[in-house]
Amino acid sequence: MSNRKKLLLVIALLILLLLFVLGYWFFGRTREVKKVGGLDITPSVPSAVKGDVFRVDVNFRTGTNGEAKPVSAMSFRLTYDYSGDNPDVQVVDENGVISDTLYPATEFLQSGEWTFPVRSVQEGAGSVVIDFAAVNTSLDGYMEDASKTIASIYFKAEDVPDAGAFTLEFNNDQTKMMTKEESPVNILSVPNNLNFTINKK
Repeated sequence: MSNRKKLLLVIALLILLLLFVLGYWFFGRTREVKKVGGLDITPSVPSAVKGDVFRVDVNFRTGTNGEAKPVSAMSFRLTYDYSGDNPDVQVVDENGVISDTLYPATEFLQSGEWTFPVRSVQEGAGSVVIDFAAVNTSLDGYMEDASKTIASIYFKAEDVPDAGAFTLEFNNDQTKMMTKEESPVNILSVPNNLNFTINKK
C-alpha cells in the first residue's frame, strides 16, 4: 500500500472516530437531572383520635433557593395498608362521608391554568391507593420555590389500627414532577412517607 493510501486510511479512521465521539456527546451521554422539586405532607407530626375527621395537605414546590424550574405536570400515588375486612382509616369528605376523591386547592382550581385529570381513591385487599395528577396548561408552565398546597385529603379514624398508627407511603414510580420543555424530565426529589398516630378516646 502506498504512503498516500495509508495517509488517506488514517484520515478516514480519524474522521470516523471523531464522528463517534461527537455522536456519543450529543446522543449517548446520560442527561444529568437536578432534583430540585419537592413534595411533602402536612401536618408533619400528625395524630388523631378514634372518630375524628382530619385533613392532610399535599404541598409542592418546583425548586428552592433560586433554582426553581417551570413544570407542566405533577402526580403522586399514596398508599396505606390495613388489616381486617375494612380500613381502620377511611378516605372521606370534609363532613365525614366516605369518598372516592380528593380535593385540589382552591388557588389552583380557580386559576384557569390547571386541570386535574386524576383524583381517585381505590380500596383493595389490605391496601388503599390514592392517585392524583395535575396538568398546567399555561405556555410558560408553573414555577414557585415556596411550598404550596396542591391537594387535600380528608380521613376518618373509624378504629385504632393494630399498630396504633398507619403510614401514608409515596409510590416513587407514580410520583413525579415534569418540567415544561420539549423533552420533559422528572425533577422531583424522593418525598418522605408519614406515620399517623391514632389514639383511643
